Formats: sequence, structure tokens, C-alpha cells
Amino acid sequence: NSLCRAENSSCGQLVGALSDTCAAINNTTTGTDVPINPCQGVTMTFDEVTGDGQTDVIEQTSGPAPPSGFTLAPSDPATYYSITSTASYTGDIEICVTYDEDNLIGSEIELTLQHFDGANWVDVTTSLDHINNIICGTVTSLSPFALATPDTSHCCVGIRGDIVYDADDVIDILDLTYLVSYFFRGGSVPPCLDEANVNGVPEPLDILDITYLVAYMYKSGPPPPACP
Repeated sequence: NSLCRAENSSCGQLVGALSDTCAAINNTTTGTDVPINPCQGVTMTFDEVTGDGQTDVIEQTSGPAPPSGFTLAPSDPATYYSITSTASYTGDIEICVTYDEDNLIGSEIELTLQHFDGANWVDVTTSLDHINNIICGTVTSLSPFALATPDTSHCCVGIRGDIVYDADDVIDILDLTYLVSYFFRGGSVPPCLDEANVNGVPEPLDILDITYLVAYMYKSGPPPPACP
């Protein structure tokens, strides 16, 4: 298989850690559950390909601003995966990226695969294998992708509870729904775990953090403890 080529590089031009020759023409052929390896470090599986085409991955150092509260991994320089295909396809596409844990900023277990849908970044992560350093996600369209971890450079200010980690540092219904989604609906990991640890107990997040937040917001309970 070939290596991901860098932006503005030609086929066969070595640029950066993941750059080499371009993938073969029409590497995406008709069929169901079609696996391809368009470049080293990226694998894809199409639910159904209805027309042959070429799927290509180009690494770029520029792209849309990172999602709010997150830092790209790596971040200096940033790495975006521009994935395109001339094949005709329907259904889901699974994309898996092999990463270097030494390039991560923040906690590896909080790593996400982000997909830019043309307007916003969307966390499409479905699995994270931190033993083999592979993260996967499922999408229905192709465009820029990036790896990102929660930005904890200014994590937790004042009291705990700002789960969505917004600029206003206000505790509201969005924080509660984020935490509920994380626990019960497979939602994204909170960008700042100290904020999500609402009761301040030094243990993994649990249902007690939700009940503490509900009591504070709706039952005149005590405010969350101060940030560490």
C-alpha cells in the first residue's frame, strides 16, 4: 500500500512522515463491504460501492479551525486528512486511522476522530484501540478529518459543572444533557473531566455526578466544589 501524500506533493514525492506514492487508479471497486487501504495509516470500508473509482487521502497542515474545546493531534504542525473518492457509493463508510501516541496532547483515552461536515466538526468516533493505536469512526460522506483531544490548557475555572466547557463558564441545561448523553447514549467524552467531576469526589465519573448537578440546578442543592 502507499503512504498518505502531503498537500501539494506529486505522486512519489516524499514529504513528511506519511507521504509517498499515490494509490493505484480505481482502488475502490464495486461490491458490498468493500475494504480499501488508500494509504499507510488509513483504512476504509464502504458498505456498498456501486461504481468503481479512486479514493485518495492527502495530508494537509491547514483546514477549518479545531472544534471548540479541542486541540488537534498533532497540533504543531496540525494534520488534516482530506479524503476524497470518485467512486459511487451508498451507506456508511468506516474510517480507521493509526496514530502516534507520542504526538498526542492530552489524554489518549479521550482521543476523538472528527469529521468536518461543511459547517461544523462532528465527533464520529466509534472505537478507540489504545493498545494498537487505532481510532475508527463511521460517516456517510467524505471531507476533511482530524484527530483531536479535549483542550485542557484552561480546564475548569471557578466551580465545576461547565460540562460543555463553553466560553461563558455558565452551568445550564446543556451541561446536564451532555453528561447524560455521555453516560447513557454513547456521547462524546467531556472535554474537561475536572468540570464533569461535578461532586469533586476523586474517582471515575459516575451517576452521582449527574444527581449532584440535578440537585444543584433544580433542587436548591449545594453548588459544585471549586475546581482543583
